[in-house]
Order: sequence, then structure tokens, then C-alpha cells
Amino acid sequence: GKVQRVMTPENYSPGTRFLRSLQMLHFGSFGDAAVQWMYFVLGMAGAFLFYSGNLLWIEARRKRQKLVQPRSGKLMAQATLGVCLGCVAGVSA
Repeated sequence: GKVQRVMTPENYSPGTRFLRSLQMLHFGSFGDAAVQWMYFVLGMAGAFLFYSGNLLWIEARRKRQKLVQPRSGKLMAQATLGVCLGCVAGVSA
């Protein structure tokens, strides 16, 4: 149970310093609450980009084909809404 050595940030090798900085970026463990909220907002913006892009694609396809949306288009729109809201609910739960 004897302590062999204590690693402090001043004693890190360049590789360990690089790895620790990547870990801090990944987990958002720097900059306190401001950075964590920024990560949250950017994550939600990325999710909204996926959702809105899917809906725009469905609407553009509907306008190109016919005024009445075919059954496959309706199912795709419903699945997009259900999957996106389901993922938000699942992560929240």
C-alpha cells in the first residue's frame, strides 16, 4: 500500500498532456457551467439540424412528386418525428 509516485499536471509527459486535454474536451470538464451549457446547446442544435433536414427532404420530395403525399412519405414523416422525439425522451429519462 505504499505510494509509488504522484502525477501532477506539471509532471505530465507531452503524450499524457495531450490525452488529458482530449478527455477534458470530450467530457466538457473545463470552463465550469458556461462550457457545459454551450456543449448542451451545440448538441441540441446538431440534433435539430438532423430533424429539420429530414423534414425539408420529405417536403421537397412531396412537392416534386404530387400534391398529395404518398403513404410512404407520410410514414417517413411520422417515423422522423417519432424517432427524434423518442430519442429526446429516452435521453431525458
